[in-house]
Amino acid sequence: MPPRTTFATRERNKSIMRAMLQAFNSGNAAAVDNLLDANIRSNAVDGLSIDPADDNAPNIDRVKHEIRQRQQSFSDARYEELDCVAEGDRVTLRWRFVGVNDGPLFGRPATNREVTLTGTETCRVLRGKIVEHIDDHENIRVSVLNQLGLISDPEIRARLGFA
Repeated sequence: MPPRTTFATRERNKSIMRAMLQAFNSGNAAAVDNLLDANIRSNAVDGLSIDPADDNAPNIDRVKHEIRQRQQSFSDARYEELDCVAEGDRVTLRWRFVGVNDGPLFGRPATNREVTLTGTETCRVLRGKIVEHIDDHENIRVSVLNQLGLISDPEIRARLGFA
């Protein structure tokens, strides 16, 4: 059974998730300092990043890098909220992403192809910050690679563990 929370707490927790979506939309990596716990646990803090330099960086810094990278790879990227539900200390956000790959990604030049994704993030929020994050990043990565025509690139597959 989820912990008991008030309506106001659930709404605040949803606003934190929405603010994360806005950080990605605006490219404001600094915003995560107010939204993420410094020790956040995540199954996907490297998102679309395959930069080995990030492997030992703290999770919050890896999220900041992902925001910056997303803006560099998809300068017109837009995330749209489809659903946002909170229960207890957990919030689930379902989103849609649309953007044209107009910058380097996965160590490859821009493809100028449009990418459309839907995804789901589930986070645990404590004391006003996200402390745990789970998403469907493997499916998202495969979809991005397919849409960009990079799914068969052996170097990318190896670096992402798909080889």
